[in-house]
Amino acid sequence: MPSVASINFCANSKTNRPKEKKNFKGGFLAMGASTLTSLAFTPVSLLCAKGLTSPSKNLTPKEIKTLNDDASDILNKLTNLAQKGVTIEHVDAKDYIDLPIEGRFSSWIKDQIPINSATKGKNAFFASATNQVIYNKNKLPLAAFHELGHAFNFNNSAFWKSMQKMRMPMMGIASIFTLIPAITKNHKAKEGEELTKKEKFVNGLRNASPFLAAGCYLPMVLEEGMATLRGNKWAKELFGATSDLAKKVAKTNRFGFISYSLAAVSVGLATFVAKKVKDNSDEKRAQKIA
Repeated sequence: MPSVASINFCANSKTNRPKEKKNFKGGFLAMGASTLTSLAFTPVSLLCAKGLTSPSKNLTPKEIKTLNDDASDILNKLTNLAQKGVTIEHVDAKDYIDLPIEGRFSSWIKDQIPINSATKGKNAFFASATNQVIYNKNKLPLAAFHELGHAFNFNNSAFWKSMQKMRMPMMGIASIFTLIPAITKNHKAKEGEELTKKEKFVNGLRNASPFLAAGCYLPMVLEEGMATLRGNKWAKELFGATSDLAKKVAKTNRFGFISYSLAAVSVGLATFVAKKVKDNSDEKRAQKIA
């Protein structure tokens, strides 16, 4: 019969490992590297934003009127969107929300409000809560086709509607996956020992985190792509596949889609970099302790 001492030793063998101190420095370095990686995509994002708005700036008054009239035709003739209660709302300077903010970056902060950005012709969007396509008809008429694509997705397909609704929650989940490599470590089995199930799970989660973070953006990217395809199709039907206006609609939509795709790539890469930085920090720390 085994002694009490041997029973206690066997029961506590897995918990007798010396408790390692958390590597907070490595975690902060990983989060910093992740942030810098994301910021590195800013110039490309700015180029995409310019590519999205620049075609509308070169339109003639006649072309602007044609685009707005044909956006209305999509609503009332080519689709069932008008029957579904979708409306097109023009916004301009009178609709700008002037928040009581002062300082060097006050204008930039105010412009981050979607409707404020739309009034200046920097953005257009579909508001599912009110079933409205909102944009400045004089400054960004080419974007109407893509936003009507969002409206069609929302009002005519349960699948694409769910993709729209998932985008914000999934982006929140993506931020969690981005953080995981910074607050965990890569567990290595010591000689004569095996990793616990928990340690194996953590290692697997860390290795998959870049792909999981990027994957969380998939609903958004897919739905944006479908809205783009619909918008391009309508432009070709209305203007002709080889017409200048159809090409400008496609160019506007192309830059918009690229910007969303880059968001998925950047979050995945940022998570990968965070993992590498934390692993490197943990390795150096282990060598010093040894």
